[in-house]
Amino acid sequence: MKKRDFNDLKIKTIEDLAKKVKILRREITEKHIQLKMGKTKNVHEVNFLRKDVAKMLTLMKIKSFEKANIKSEGKEK
Repeated sequence: MKKRDFNDLKIKTIEDLAKKVKILRREITEKHIQLKMGKTKNVHEVNFLRKDVAKMLTLMKIKSFEKANIKSEGKEK
């Protein structure tokens, strides 16, 4: 994932990121199957997809913490 793509992901909502993660996980499964069947030679593509999923999950976690902090600050005032 390029830095520009990562910055675009920061704008998206948690729900949009969850949908994207689901799609990428499906892609990872398909790539594993293709690797086992010998249809693709790019072994590293699965690792790149896994790293992209990890980045999105990290963003989702950060956004959920920020959302929780905003709610808790609103209750204190």
